Amino acid sequence: MTRFHRLIPIDFSKRESYLQPPEWKKYHFTFSTVIPFTYKAKEAFNMTTDAQEIIATLTRRIEELERGARFTGLLEQGPDAVYVIDVSGNFVDANDTALEMMGFSRSDIPHLNFFEMIRKDQKEKTLAILKDHDMRTNFSRALEYQVKCNDESLIWIQTRASLVKERNGELLLRGIAVDVTDRKKREEELKEREENLSMALEGAELGIWHWDTTQRVVTMEKGWGKQFSQESGESITQEIFLSRLHPNEMKMLSEAFKAHLCGETNAIHVRHRLKSLQGTWHWMSTRGKAVEFSSNGRVLKVAGTFLDITSQVRMEKALARQKAAVEEKMNRLEESQAALKAILGQREKDREEMGENMTATLSHLVLPALEKVGEATLSSGQRHHLEAAMTSLSEIVSPFTRRLTSPFFNLTPMELKVAEFIRQGHTSKEMALTLNLSKGTIDFHRNNIRKKLGLNKSGTNLRTQLLSLTHHT
Repeated sequence: MTRFHRLIPIDFSKRESYLQPPEWKKYHFTFSTVIPFTYKAKEAFNMTTDAQEIIATLTRRIEELERGARFTGLLEQGPDAVYVIDVSGNFVDANDTALEMMGFSRSDIPHLNFFEMIRKDQKEKTLAILKDHDMRTNFSRALEYQVKCNDESLIWIQTRASLVKERNGELLLRGIAVDVTDRKKREEELKEREENLSMALEGAELGIWHWDTTQRVVTMEKGWGKQFSQESGESITQEIFLSRLHPNEMKMLSEAFKAHLCGETNAIHVRHRLKSLQGTWHWMSTRGKAVEFSSNGRVLKVAGTFLDITSQVRMEKALARQKAAVEEKMNRLEESQAALKAILGQREKDREEMGENMTATLSHLVLPALEKVGEATLSSGQRHHLEAAMTSLSEIVSPFTRRLTSPFFNLTPMELKVAEFIRQGHTSKEMALTLNLSKGTIDFHRNNIRKKLGLNKSGTNLRTQLLSLTHHT
């Protein structure tokens, strides 16, 4: 009987570089088997089957360890931080990315505690999750922490983790984290801008609205939603919003929005009334603009501001009423002025007519009668008085007398007599004798005449001034 032997060597020492678990050391050996080709096939087959099963088992284990090694290498060299900590927060392991992110080295791992690196409030929240069995699944969600690095600087990380129970019963948190500090800074800046915008809007008493043309809903925010819809930021249907518009402005609003949606206007600016939830009408100044479009240019969203101008409209209406009342009073005043002007004109006309009548009477009746009296035999004194009377009456008819009697000079009747005698060249003594007055009284009247003619502080001769009035008239 001929026997054929085949030696099958298996050397696992070459796989040692991929083996991470210590127990792999026990598989470091050289295994060979001799399979005799005899007619005792059953024994040979059983031996061969056992060897194949051992080989297959060891091969699968090698492949598993190789995959683990490749996965470990991938985690080590990956861009995200990978860490393992226990439930007390102590670091068990971390990849190079995690250590580099926080500024630590691998030798620092045994001394690091995650809970000591985060804020107190965040630590309490995390511990509460760990203590509550029902809440432990929260770690699978993205959580954000502010972490203190080795150089005392602070960074924000976003992490997801899973709580895993090891074979020895120990609970470990295995997680992955990314640095989101830049994003948090942008969020803070955006939040600050939003707060500034909100304060500016509140200071200006402006509200914000936006209209989703696809969903056909209108949203009013910044505190105004509660007054005109339900709550700030809660949307109402387009139909409900339209039902709160005043019917008188419905056509105007429809045309303004339609023109903007068609691209005919750059923006919307309308004034209209809007009914609040309490049933009161408010005047609103609404501005808006299309802010979102579809790929074919269709408007998807319109946003803008609105301002309650009810008080302003009331003031405008009150001012309009006051303006109308003032204009009516002005018209009445103009009518009254026209009537007064007509009355004054008529009065001046009557005065001129009366003067003309008086002049005619003096000229045609009185003076001729006095001339006849002068033809009679009179004493020298009587004749002197008669001549003075006739002279005075003649001067009354003259423009000089009319000039002196004007309101501008305001001379009394006696001052008019004295002024006439002065113009004729009579002295104070002659006037005193003719008028039966003392010379001091005549001088008193002379001084009053100078004052009224504006000559009291000048050296102008009174008779010369009176003669000039005669020539000017």
